Amino acid sequence: MRSLQYPRMIGRRIRLALRIVGYALGASIVLLAIALLVWRLTNPGPREAARWLPVAEMPQPRGEVASAIVGTRFIVAGGLYGIGRTSDAVHVYEVGRNEWTRTRSLPAPRHHAAAAGLGGHVYLTGGAPGATDWTATDTLWRAQPGFPWTALTPMPEGRQGHAMVAHSGRLYVIGGVGETDRTLIYDPRADRWTTGAPLPHGRDHLSAVAWEGEIWAIGGRSGGVTSRVDVYDPARDRWRSGPQLPRPMSAMAVGVLEDGLHVAGGEDPRFFLGGVIDQHFRLAPDERRWRPASRMILPIHGAGYAVHEGRLIVAGGATREGILSTISWTPVTQAFRPQGFPRRLM
Repeated sequence: MRSLQYPRMIGRRIRLALRIVGYALGASIVLLAIALLVWRLTNPGPREAARWLPVAEMPQPRGEVASAIVGTRFIVAGGLYGIGRTSDAVHVYEVGRNEWTRTRSLPAPRHHAAAAGLGGHVYLTGGAPGATDWTATDTLWRAQPGFPWTALTPMPEGRQGHAMVAHSGRLYVIGGVGETDRTLIYDPRADRWTTGAPLPHGRDHLSAVAWEGEIWAIGGRSGGVTSRVDVYDPARDRWRSGPQLPRPMSAMAVGVLEDGLHVAGGEDPRFFLGGVIDQHFRLAPDERRWRPASRMILPIHGAGYAVHEGRLIVAGGATREGILSTISWTPVTQAFRPQGFPRRLM
């Protein structure tokens, strides 16, 4: 008799344990949903900021985009939006009219791609194809704003989370997630790729800009966020160390303005321990020290950015870090000038 009761007792205990696990899992899901809702409802909003101006909002909130300036057109392509969705959209901000329009979509969705304007065209390289597929692609696409995209000779290797800079008629692809840390150099006249000296400290989510005949690779992530700055001389195919940032930064907006090199926003992606960076720094020509500048209207990371006629324009991005980015994509577009803006818009 006891031999029959024992298996029944074990079965009851197993069912009870499973019921407790189910209740705990259900409660965890409910608590997580409540937490996400609270985080979403308490996302930071725009504020007053000296020398920054809010302009027309981007039609679709998204981040981890590629961006470039071509003439008076600021182009934002691809990116992540919603929860786990990847965009093929291309939006164009006409600076003089303070208007956004949607133009020809990318041939395929991409996030963490890079773009640059050169010779009246916008070029877009690499990126990952989906929120659940972070494979670094090797594609190179080119378009005139408003016209279809054309596929050109692919990069020698896939990259995502990289930076791309136009300089002296060529494109320079720097850093990112890929097979090597080589500098990839594209000559559009020959539709041909060559390679340059590798980035001394390989990293992704960095920003880059051409300044005073050199290419500056700024911040980024390699395991953790870094404050490192490396400067590339294209003529000598040589890297040197630049002035370190005042703090580690990644995925920030950068631009060269009349008073020097600016970096604003960015991310430390550590859950709970990290956050979006609410700081803006400037490096003046011939100086070795970064100085604080006016904070943004809305601190973000992963935004599109470009410089046009002495103003840094920043569009979209996320106001929270890491996985919380999915509940905080923003359409806010903001512009900065060192001397501030006149009363009239832009």
